[in-house]
Amino acid sequence: MPEGTTESSTSDGYWYDRTDPSTLDVLEAVRRHRDAEAMMRRRTRDDMDMGDTDVAALRWIIREERAGRDATSAAVARELGITTAAVTKLVGRLVTSGYLERSRHPSDRRAMLLSTLPGAHERLRRTLGPMHERMLQLAVSLTPAERAIVVDFLDRLAGIVVEAGDRAGAPARRESHVGHAGVMSGTSGDAWVEGPDGARYWGRFGAAGLLVVSPASEVLLQHRAAWSHFGGTWGMPGGARHEHEDAVQAAVREAAEEAGVPARLLAVRFTSVLDLGYWSYTTVVADAVERFAPVVSDPESIELRWVRFDSVGELPLHPRFAESWPSLRSRL
Repeated sequence: MPEGTTESSTSDGYWYDRTDPSTLDVLEAVRRHRDAEAMMRRRTRDDMDMGDTDVAALRWIIREERAGRDATSAAVARELGITTAAVTKLVGRLVTSGYLERSRHPSDRRAMLLSTLPGAHERLRRTLGPMHERMLQLAVSLTPAERAIVVDFLDRLAGIVVEAGDRAGAPARRESHVGHAGVMSGTSGDAWVEGPDGARYWGRFGAAGLLVVSPASEVLLQHRAAWSHFGGTWGMPGGARHEHEDAVQAAVREAAEEAGVPARLLAVRFTSVLDLGYWSYTTVVADAVERFAPVVSDPESIELRWVRFDSVGELPLHPRFAESWPSLRSRL
């Protein structure tokens, strides 16, 4: 090592070259704070009977509300760096626990607003309030010059940690990524595409739907929510493809998110593509190795039902599905 330096280590296995013993004291203090914060998170999780991600989501939603911004499921996914399927389950838990309520977004009919209920604020205040009050008193006790030094040091320290994560290949928290079964698969394609004739199609990278076939000669159909495109009709679970996601991946992901379709039970039989040049829709037909109970897991569905082949035509079908059903039926 260079002359004039000494080598020191901590119990965590960090190694530093230092000329001033107090330098290591600072880093040790940071480590103690990090450990204390981790302990606080565990205590909060246990007191509120919630997982770490649920607590983080709830606190973020409260901050957004205080800032006067809308909190949506998609925004939670971006903030926490988790998939839309994971957010759907997370929000469901918080709603069931009485911490959140969902409502339709006033300007984006596909989005759901998330709002905290009084019980969430009271529970967090009871759990974290005394600690926050003592932290505030500690900050008040510092002189303005001391506060400036602390803020500058912590901001620069946070920058180093974030930079190290980026270099290690960790995904940025605020990138809009979604995927199936927790695997990131690309930037969201949730947007309208307008054709030359002014007609609009959902999915800037195209869209895909999954037609699941049971061993009993049934197909799984989705009764679409009234507010959705062609609401009140029946069709396949499906939606927009995402960047770097192929049609099969998109169809399986959407079916998992909207209907709880387990990917492990599926065997793709064939695909059928409607290609308009500027937009495409892929129907993925897959056999389910066993019949399963579908689950309405997001606001886009009124009902999910296994329907025998011969009974499909008796339902009010989505116009595009009605057009394709005879051809699809002939191949089943």
